[in-house]
Amino acid sequence: MELYSTSLWHQQKEVALSALAQDMTALDRNSSSTWCVVGNCFSLQKEHQTAIKYFQRAIQVSKYCFIILITFSLTMKKLCTLHFYYFTCR
Repeated sequence: MELYSTSLWHQQKEVALSALAQDMTALDRNSSSTWCVVGNCFSLQKEHQTAIKYFQRAIQVSKYCFIILITFSLTMKKLCTLHFYYFTCR
């Protein structure tokens, strides 16, 4: 689902991504995939600080989601943010 939501993000499909985020949240709030999808949704809506909060939550559940945060940080050119998360999430 992380890859699908990232695909929706790249295609700028806000409605589809929002619906996916709502469905995922309703299905499993303890899944890292859910929080990655929600983070992608907020990122597409230009709510970057909120997106980072949900990516952090995803990392707490699964370190795999760190890859999504790396991509987001590089996209937003926030290398200082990325450096901080790398050292706090290891």
